[in-house]
Amino acid sequence: MGSENRRIGLAAWMLAAIASALVAAADHLGYRFNETPSVPVGVWRVRPVNGPLERGQIVSVCPPPTGVFLEAKARGYLSEGSCPGGLEPMLKPIAALEGDVVEQTSEGLRLNGRLLPHSLASSADSEGRPLPKLCARSLVISKGEVFLVSRHERSFDSRYFGPLPLSAVKGVATRFWAAAPEL
Repeated sequence: MGSENRRIGLAAWMLAAIASALVAAADHLGYRFNETPSVPVGVWRVRPVNGPLERGQIVSVCPPPTGVFLEAKARGYLSEGSCPGGLEPMLKPIAALEGDVVEQTSEGLRLNGRLLPHSLASSADSEGRPLPKLCARSLVISKGEVFLVSRHERSFDSRYFGPLPLSAVKGVATRFWAAAPEL
């Protein structure tokens, strides 16, 4: 019986090693598996930014290792990853770029006066812990910044951490395969 258990253990270890190698190879080739609702679950291809960014594009960003992101990692919103501070890259849609006005209202975020769907910030996460909020009720996105907001109301995005520097954008993502069609 001991020999059989060793074989099962070795097979499990080998499968884990193969899966890890496949994930690393896919990541090296620019493919990412997304398992969060911020964008559709599935495989995404991340390519370098080639030209100006546009509202609605899905981008891969490396969050800076600041307090809000390190706390997000500690709470399990972010996993271990290849970005500075050991943070994982995030896939998020661009909501606002330089010169756009973002306002917090009781209905949600308004971008240049237009309400963004499903953009009302929550005061607490699913475990009741308080979430950070943008300090300003209204802000203008500065040159060299990007504001990211998902259509999913529970997404950890710029509603909670504000605009990010364009240098955080590592590439533009396109769907390669999705588990379900986009709504």
